[in-house]
Amino acid sequence: MNPDTIYKGLVTYYSVERHFGFIDSDIEEDIFFFFDKDLIRKMNPDDRKQQRKTFFKGDEVCFKVRPATKGRSGIEAYDLRFIRNVKIEELFDLHKEQKPQIGFIKKIDDGYFVKDKKTYLFIPIEISGWEIGLDEVYESRINEPVSYIVEKIPKDPKHLKALLTDRILSKLYYQLVELKKSGKLVTVRITGIKNNGCFGTFLNNAVDCFILLNKQQAETTHLKKGDIAACRIKYL
Repeated sequence: MNPDTIYKGLVTYYSVERHFGFIDSDIEEDIFFFFDKDLIRKMNPDDRKQQRKTFFKGDEVCFKVRPATKGRSGIEAYDLRFIRNVKIEELFDLHKEQKPQIGFIKKIDDGYFVKDKKTYLFIPIEISGWEIGLDEVYESRINEPVSYIVEKIPKDPKHLKALLTDRILSKLYYQLVELKKSGKLVTVRITGIKNNGCFGTFLNNAVDCFILLNKQQAETTHLKKGDIAACRIKYL
């Protein structure tokens, strides 16, 4: 391994909070790197201009490698230089397709990701509170191929999430979906009061919910803890 050799690769994952990530290249997949901002501040002005203040998944970079430090095995990348980023647009094109894609499950810290087979980028997996069999669906399949769909995050449409097509949802979830579709009233027992609504429980205390009230409803509706109300399901 020549320390002066410069390689090219693709940033597939980067944690802004913890300043580390992974690079895919011809020499190896998932090469770890740590982005040391203190070293950048010590560079001369000309070199500092060539460095980014952060990295993003999809960045094409050039880098050098060295033996891994801090107790890690293998190699790690350092002295990263940004080239360009076109892969993130490809990822958003996958969202537009709205059809199952193929990727590989990865785990970083306690979070699960799909490494997309086409772009090599990591997409965070959103695990619903209604899912069951998490060890079977996720933990036991790390590094194995899976089918997934790319979705935008509603509150942050610039970012994407992955939903596995074979995730397992509880029977209760499908029961609630049917109730939502039918528009049938459900009987809710009020368990708490808030300015803009009420907390409640229904289906024999199996499901907790929040009844959202607008200002006029809040002023004219005088529900209290222990009361029973008839409601329709709007959001799951």
